[in-house]
Amino acid sequence: MQQHGFNCPYQLPADPPSRGEQARLQLREGDVFLCASDGVLDNVEVDELLDAMRKVDAKGCVHAATAIGELAHKRGHDRRYASPFARHAAAAGYRYMGGKLDDVTALVAKVTRREDAMVGGPELISDVLKIQPK
Repeated sequence: MQQHGFNCPYQLPADPPSRGEQARLQLREGDVFLCASDGVLDNVEVDELLDAMRKVDAKGCVHAATAIGELAHKRGHDRRYASPFARHAAAAGYRYMGGKLDDVTALVAKVTRREDAMVGGPELISDVLKIQPK
C-alpha cells in the first residue's frame, strides 16, 4: 500500500498521479489480480486474499471480490480481531485492537483471451480503457 506514513495512504484527489508507483507487468492468460482499498488491506490477511484468488477458476472473479469485500467489512466491525491495521499501529507505537472501519473496495480480474470473454457479461477492461492489442 502506498502511504505517506502510518494510517495516511495516498489519496486520489490530493496526490498527483506522479506520486504513485508505476510498474510494467507481463500478463499471461490465466493471471488473476486484485485491486483493493485500504479498507480491505487493513482488515484481511494476505494469505486470506490469496486463498480467495485461488478460487477464481471455480467460482469466478465476482464471487472472489464479493467474498473479500464481505470479509473486510465484517472484520472492520470486530473490536477483538487482531487485524493487520492493529499490527501496523503497534509497530508505529500506537495501541489499537480490532478491525478498522473504512470504505471497502475489492476488484478481482482474470486475464483471458478476447474469445473467452463472457457472453453478455461485463465489458473487457481493454475495451473500457481503449487498449489496443499489439
